[in-house]
Amino acid sequence: MKLLIRPAAEVAIKSKPVRRQQMRHLRQNIRKLLARLDDDIHVEGSWDRVDVAIPDGRGLAGPVIDELGRIPGISTIQEIGVFPWISMDDVAEQAVAAYADRIRGKTFAVRVRRHGNHGFRSIDLERFVGAALFEASEPEGVNLRNPDIEVRIEVHEDHYHIAHRKHRGAGGYPLGAVETVMTLVSGGYDSSVAAYLMMRRGLRSHFLFFSLGGPAHEIGVRQVVHYLWDRYGASHGAKFISVPFEAWSLKSCVQSTSAIGGWCSSARC
Repeated sequence: MKLLIRPAAEVAIKSKPVRRQQMRHLRQNIRKLLARLDDDIHVEGSWDRVDVAIPDGRGLAGPVIDELGRIPGISTIQEIGVFPWISMDDVAEQAVAAYADRIRGKTFAVRVRRHGNHGFRSIDLERFVGAALFEASEPEGVNLRNPDIEVRIEVHEDHYHIAHRKHRGAGGYPLGAVETVMTLVSGGYDSSVAAYLMMRRGLRSHFLFFSLGGPAHEIGVRQVVHYLWDRYGASHGAKFISVPFEAWSLKSCVQSTSAIGGWCSSARC
């Protein structure tokens, strides 16, 4: 199975050197996180896309898509079928096999993108495939502005792909490509949601907690922060810093540090 990942709009509008740098960050983050699922998942790409190849027969499609949907910097994740270029008839045949049942009773539109030189225009292939789909199925009609189903085809020099399903990504910038911040957390809704939204915007976060409610409160906050980090920021290490305000801390200071993978939790004054 193959996935095509497109970067978020914030990345796409950058100048080419900045975009290349941010796409490099995105590929590194994706490789690091998907390696936790399977070392055989292959990630490559260019300045405007990331391609992910998933080994067949291991039940990885669902977990991989779920993981990708939580990685900052991704706009869309498309499940694609890749085929060698033979002819426009072959493209139409593959499109009918993939979409004939899905467009029945619905409006649809065919969108084609080409890379390289070909003996036809994108609109020629759109019309050819659209006619084949209309004949093979029973759609409600063609709607180029707001269709129920979009049939997306991308043609390269010697191959083409057809997008089957599209999934929405988290958006924002790739984690580590922007700034590193210190997030003050209390364990309540406000600070937890703020930390989540900042990570979605690509801000690598460390966490600062003022311990006022005793050990039980601190344990709860650590669990919340670890959950946020593990789901949305695990491509980079993070520190949890606890400042003790118990009565004993006025006379002494105790520091302890533990690390699990990329996660570091510490208490210090």
